[in-house]
Amino acid sequence: MKNWLEELTRAIAKPTGKQKEAVCRYLHSLSAVCAVGTVSFVFSGQPWSWSLALKVAALAFWGVVLFF
Repeated sequence: MKNWLEELTRAIAKPTGKQKEAVCRYLHSLSAVCAVGTVSFVFSGQPWSWSLALKVAALAFWGVVLFF
């Protein structure tokens, strides 16, 4: 258990190049999912409401944040 905790601490404090690349790929995938979700909500045919507008805005916001 101690070895696993040390590895986790090292991965967060000083990640290797491969670990950085893996995290970037993961965040890029989440960004793409947010973009798809945004487009899906917009073209879903649901009547617009404040709830739907908030969902679209949140997905668009997080899509941009995760992309950068």
